Amino acid sequence: MVHYNSVTAWINTDGKPLEEHGVEVHDDAREVSCWVPSEPGKTFSVHLRHKQCPVETGIYVFVDGQYAGGGSIHPSSLSKKDYFSLWDVAISATTARKLMFANVRFSDDDDLLDSMSSATAELGEIRIEHWEVAPGPVVPFHGHPYQEVGLVHERSKKGIAHYTQLGDPESVSTTTTHFAIQVKRLLTVVFRYRPFDVLQADGTAPPPARFAGPSSGPSRKRKLTSGQTSLSEEEPTAGKEQSSEKTTKRVKREHSE
Repeated sequence: MVHYNSVTAWINTDGKPLEEHGVEVHDDAREVSCWVPSEPGKTFSVHLRHKQCPVETGIYVFVDGQYAGGGSIHPSSLSKKDYFSLWDVAISATTARKLMFANVRFSDDDDLLDSMSSATAELGEIRIEHWEVAPGPVVPFHGHPYQEVGLVHERSKKGIAHYTQLGDPESVSTTTTHFAIQVKRLLTVVFRYRPFDVLQADGTAPPPARFAGPSSGPSRKRKLTSGQTSLSEEEPTAGKEQSSEKTTKRVKREHSE
């Protein structure tokens, strides 16, 4: 899990949070970014919690650059629910499809190069935007026009191996939705997902532990160091995008047991 002030965000697979690596905090941009391991065939869900939320907030989730869904968190004085979760894309008012990691389908067709430049810009990313919002009208819900990424040219984006595929259609019932007016962006969290061995190869994740084989000489013990890191971040000032006076806090990563 990644933390920023009273906000926590994470990605779940198999009911457990994925371990984050290379966490970076960009206070001026109000953004936290990190890397998480992905495994093809695994469904995943996106989560954000805002403890003691003082205002009405909206959460908007973008997967591979496309809007996948959103929700709201009400002020703590009005509701005990302080978290948001998304595990599928509602493609219509009656149908939803689960989010799933999958292998990118590559091609050497050069005709794809121009058309894929924008489509692959955010491939391999899950972005959560957290906004202060003002309540708007209730409007009919027609679904989200989410389009899966098709073939990708092998030279279009180096290092990309996975994308998000939608699962089989499932029946839901969502007839209306609340339209919210965005007032101020509070935070953006970006999870970049890659195969774990890719993260290890580029030094983002700790390398696999190595154990010495049997030896006739004196026994040796090797101390393994943890990949845990701690970062500092500065608390944003309410009412502004940034402040000249910043209060240093501590940001920590939590790892699920």
